[in-house]
Amino acid sequence: MTAELGDAMADHTDQCLFKEIAECKVLVGEELSKNELWISTTIEYAIQLVTTATIFKIIPPCTLPLVYRLVPAYRRLQRSRRTASSLIKPIIQSRRAVMDDSGINRGGDNLLQWMLNERVKKRMYDKDFQMMADLQLELAFASTHTTTMTLTNIMFDLIAWPKYIDILREEVEEVLQNNGGSFRGNFTKTLLKMDSFMKESQRRNPVGYGEFLLDDCHTRLCADAFTVSMARDLCQDTILSDGTFLPKGTFVVANSYHITHDQEILESDTDPNTFDGLRYYKMRNKLVDRGLTEKEAAGKYQFVSASDSSLAFGGGRRACPGRYFAGAEIKILLAKLLLQFDFRMPDGATEQYQGDSFEQAVYQPVDRRDSVVNANFMA
Repeated sequence: MTAELGDAMADHTDQCLFKEIAECKVLVGEELSKNELWISTTIEYAIQLVTTATIFKIIPPCTLPLVYRLVPAYRRLQRSRRTASSLIKPIIQSRRAVMDDSGINRGGDNLLQWMLNERVKKRMYDKDFQMMADLQLELAFASTHTTTMTLTNIMFDLIAWPKYIDILREEVEEVLQNNGGSFRGNFTKTLLKMDSFMKESQRRNPVGYGEFLLDDCHTRLCADAFTVSMARDLCQDTILSDGTFLPKGTFVVANSYHITHDQEILESDTDPNTFDGLRYYKMRNKLVDRGLTEKEAAGKYQFVSASDSSLAFGGGRRACPGRYFAGAEIKILLAKLLLQFDFRMPDGATEQYQGDSFEQAVYQPVDRRDSVVNANFMA
């Protein structure tokens, strides 16, 4: 699956909009990737889903079952779901019409076809088109803002530390030449310096659920506090493996910012409070010096790694399953940007751009957010 994903991403990345991942062929295939109604529907779904959830949280639980259908955002959300189902239904029907019982792939290399292949292999011939549409909408929702913000932050950091631009560009050119000029196959796997830079940028700009200040009285949003991840709102009493009791209603988060800035946890020779784009590249090389093979070392400290010291993608069994997709996508996008553009600070700008976060993407005024995102691209 990983090889197929990388190859599909290499073929179709040029046809992805930067902030509308829903248009990417690798998700839905040729039929919907350029369909304006599909693209607008997936974007509208993401907006109305967040809006609906926010409104529902302020409605008293006892009255929510009586009034939720009256909420305009909820009605728009359901309209988006129906539209998506009507668009995806004829495509599923036409693809299944030419698929035999062995589940032969006749719809190209895209996630929708892979899902259909698995369902046919498992003899799942139901006609639940709404379910398939909902899965695509949820995937688009989950992948759009996080991937966009991560790549935006990487570009911010490249401009702030321009010495890495030539380093990464030279690596891309070398790997591309060794790979026969193709972005397919092992291209993304061998971009070790780029992977290190991406992980360092992610460490510096974690895409968390929020920035919190904890005190004796309450928890509140605070721009100068710390970013957290793996947020969980417990729906029942829970006892952890070490015996810790957490009552129902407890809000649990991981202090991901301070975990990635602790010298002992990070295990890096470089000061964790400084930016080192090759930090993880050097850490892997150090493992080789200690006796590990290059193949064994390459699997350590990766952008997609999920461990106790790297919580950007969560941890444990529920670590983000789409992190490999996101990593391949970002690498190919960044590689093509480096090959086709030069980057610099705008004239007169002297300060580094503030990293993009979920809070900025959702809560900032549109005019300010757009100026932050777009001002760094100087071709």
